[in-house]
Amino acid sequence: MNIFAKVIYTTNNDIEKKLVEFFNLTKVKTGEVNIYSKLENDFNIVLINEENIKKGFDYLLKNYEIINFIGVGFSLPLDTLELNFGDIIIPNTFINQKNEVVFLESITTSNYDLNSFGLILNGICISIETEFKNESDFEKLKDFQAQIYDKESFEIAKTLKENNLDKSSLIIKIVGKDLSFIDNVKIILDLMI
Repeated sequence: MNIFAKVIYTTNNDIEKKLVEFFNLTKVKTGEVNIYSKLENDFNIVLINEENIKKGFDYLLKNYEIINFIGVGFSLPLDTLELNFGDIIIPNTFINQKNEVVFLESITTSNYDLNSFGLILNGICISIETEFKNESDFEKLKDFQAQIYDKESFEIAKTLKENNLDKSSLIIKIVGKDLSFIDNVKIILDLMI
């Protein structure tokens, strides 16, 4: 193997397009997953966009030695009083609707002062399997005491933990689904990659 990689993982096509452009990445023909790469110094910057988390990780673990892992995606707020669209959260606790919990012990992979970016650190994210059918479904999620919700973060965090990648990983969530806030994420990624 010995292809060292700093991996950026997303399940969102719009984020993928922005990050491919930002890092000037080239499409890798795999026939398996949607992946881009660029050799930089002694490692590859690898961007993968794959909704099937198991499939994405199987490919990554088979083909790369992962140095750092950063998941990037959108989330929506459960508590609208504290969060604004465009806020960036780096949660360290991930829950699913079965009340299973994954905790990422180390939220940063470098010695950067991420607080200086106005980030919200160490939040709780709950991942849902299906969209809400009614207001009651939404209200039930508030019982989990999470600040945000999405569809994929729990599965990503769980897979990181199972593969002993949790200490060199973080997951960045943008509140809302507006790409105009991606520039803030690019600055953070540029420092950490």
